[in-house]
Order: sequence, then C-alpha cells, then structure tokens
Amino acid sequence: MSLAPDDEDDDVPAPTQSLSILLTGVAGAEYDRLEALAMRCGVVAIDIDDADVVVAPRILKTPKVLCGICGGVPVVKTSWLEDSAKAGAAQEFTAHTLTSTDDREPDLLPEGYDTVSAAASVPEGGYLDGWSVFFHTDVTNADVLAEIVTAGGGTVVLDLPEPGPAVVIVALADDDDLATRREEGYIVCRKEALTYGALTQDFAPDQWTVDA
Repeated sequence: MSLAPDDEDDDVPAPTQSLSILLTGVAGAEYDRLEALAMRCGVVAIDIDDADVVVAPRILKTPKVLCGICGGVPVVKTSWLEDSAKAGAAQEFTAHTLTSTDDREPDLLPEGYDTVSAAASVPEGGYLDGWSVFFHTDVTNADVLAEIVTAGGGTVVLDLPEPGPAVVIVALADDDDLATRREEGYIVCRKEALTYGALTQDFAPDQWTVDA
C-alpha cells in the first residue's frame, strides 16, 4: 500500500504506507485542513468499522472514540496526522496518544492513562462481555450508548430480565422506580460506567452508582 502523493508540494517525502483514518471532534475549516492531511496519509474513513486509526483533538465520549478503543483501534491527537503527513509515513502512535490531561475530567481516569495503551488492552470478548444492559427511561441518548455497549461485547436488552450479577440498569438520576429496583437486587449505575469503562476497558458499575 502507498500513501496518496501530494502533487502540490514537492517537499513532501515519498509516501510509504496507507491507512484508513477517521476524524472526529472537528468541524469547518479545521476539518477541511485535517482531511487534506489525512488524504496524504491514505484515505478518510467513513465509520469506525473501516478505521485503522481515530484522530481527535481531545478525549471524546462518542462512539467514534469509545467504539474505536473497544475495537482495538488507536485513538491519537491531531499532531499525529500533522507529523505523518509531513514525514510521508505513519508515525508512531505512542508519541501522539491522548492522556487524562486531554479529558474534561482528568481525575476520573487512572494515573498514567492513555488511549493507545487502552486500545491495546481490550480483553477477549470485550469489557462488557456477558453483561446485559437495560436503559432507564430518563436516558435520552440510549441509542448512542447502545453502540458502545455492543462494541464492548455487551447486550442491550429492551425488557428488564430478572436481577443477576451481570444485569445492570443505566440511569441518569434516582427515582421511585429505581429505588424499588435496587431493593429487588438490581445494579443501577450512571452512564459514565459505560463511557469511562470503554476508555479504560474496565467495567466497574459499583463505582458509578445511582443512589438515593
């Protein structure tokens, strides 16, 4: 495979590798700029299933980033794309990884966290392997979260099964119905259990409980 040459810039080194690059978290002129760089390095991916690498300006809680990590796809800073286009070859991902400092709430991620290592640490079956996830009625973006659940190896259920050690209800806030469900033995957690679980590849609903 070879990179697409840049006919307008004779100083660009000869390309040596082609990648499918997914851009996220950018728009307008910045998207156009990065898209042009991506076309020097290969092709622009349409969705995560086609991507070899995800490029983002920061850690985003979106399917492109979280499903990418769940699928073992490196998620890197925009600087990786800039350096790769300049060099004419894909640069090392580890030099351009996103870390906890690139998250809006860095204290919620473990010390030393980075997205490239997280994507390389996906457990067999996914971080939600064996889990059944039911979305409470107050979760308005359940369709988006469902993509993350599926990518993580979990199962979205539309009808609440009997309580069990691998059944979880995801909700935004407490109410009388959830209080009853907890009394029945259900695990009830916030959506961050899914999003930060995808980032770290570690599902810990007890750390994100929805309590009375």
